[in-house]
Amino acid sequence: FPTRKELDKVAPAHPVWINSFEFHTSSVNTLALSMTNLPYSLDGIARDERNLPLGYFTGKASAFIRNKMLNYLTDDMRMKGVKKAINQALKKGVTSINTMEGGYTFHEKDANFIMKNRDLFPIDIKLFYQTFDLNKIKEYDLNCIGGDIFLDGAFSSRTAAVSTGYKDTKETNQGSLYFKQSELNYFVKEAQKNRLQISLHAIGDIAIEQALKSYEHAQSSFYIEDTRHRIEHFELATDDQIQRAADLGLVIVVQPVFEKKWGNPGGMYETRLGKDIALKTNNFRKLVYLGIVLSGSSDSDITEINPLEGIHSAVNHPKPTYSLTPMEALKMYTINSAYANFEENL
Repeated sequence: FPTRKELDKVAPAHPVWINSFEFHTSSVNTLALSMTNLPYSLDGIARDERNLPLGYFTGKASAFIRNKMLNYLTDDMRMKGVKKAINQALKKGVTSINTMEGGYTFHEKDANFIMKNRDLFPIDIKLFYQTFDLNKIKEYDLNCIGGDIFLDGAFSSRTAAVSTGYKDTKETNQGSLYFKQSELNYFVKEAQKNRLQISLHAIGDIAIEQALKSYEHAQSSFYIEDTRHRIEHFELATDDQIQRAADLGLVIVVQPVFEKKWGNPGGMYETRLGKDIALKTNNFRKLVYLGIVLSGSSDSDITEINPLEGIHSAVNHPKPTYSLTPMEALKMYTINSAYANFEENL
C-alpha cells in the first residue's frame, strides 16, 4: 500500500482515500488524514521510525477512517451506486440480496438509506444491520442483526486471526481479533434474548473459535430451538469447529469463488498460510456431510455478483475432495439461501 508521503507527492492539494477491495486496509494522504481526526491510540496504525502514521491502516483504525470518508457521500451518490449494483445483480438472475450496512465498520447513513428506499428497489433486500445497538434494530423492526460484523480481518491483508500465523512475513503475526470474548458473549446473548438472528464474520480459526464460543454461551444461557445464527466465510475451520457448528445448527455462508481466485497451488492462500494450512480451507464437502446448511454468497464486491460462477466454483473446487455436486451447489444459491433468511415459505 502507498504511504502517506507517496500519496502527498501525487495529490498534494486533494484528499485521497484508497480502500482495499476486502475493506480491511485503508491508505490516505496527509490532507485526508487531517480530515478524519483519527485518535492515534487506535489499533491498526502503521508507524514510521519517528512513531508517526505511515498512512496505511488496518483493523479499527481502518474502520474509523472508512466511516469518516463515507460520511462525505451524499444520498444521490448512494443511489447511483445502489442502482448500479442492483442492475448487475438483476442481469445475473438474482432476485434477493442480503446487504450488510451500518455500524462502526461501515456507515449509519448506508443503513438508513437502504431502510428508507428498500420498497423502491426492483429487488428484495434484507438488511443485516451491523450494530451492537439493539434499540436500533427495534426502531427498524428487523429480525436479524450483524451480518459482516468483523471478528477478524482477511487473509490478503494478514488480518484474519490464524493460530498458525502467516508464513510470508518475518514478523510473528497471527492476525487480529477485533473484540474480547466477554464483549462478544454479552452481545450475542442479549441479541438472542431478543430473538434476533445473528450473523458474524469469522475467517481464521481463532475468530471462528470466538464465534462458536459466543453462540454456545448464548444457547446455554437462553436456549432457542431454531436460531439459524450464521457465520460468514468460515474459511479455515478445524474438524472440531465444523462439528460444533453442526451441533449448534448454524448456517454457514460461503464464497466458493474465493477458492477459484486464491485456492490453486501458488495462490494467495498458499502464499499467506503455507502449503499445509492452505490445503484445509473451505471444506464444503465435510460441512454438507455433517448436515450443515450452506448458503452461497459473492461477498460483493470481493467477487462479482454471479451465482452461476459460485455454483461452478463449488463443483470445481481446486481441492477436488472438497467439491459439491451440481445439485448441492445449486441449492446453496436458492433453497438454502432462502432458509438462511427464514424466507423458505415465501
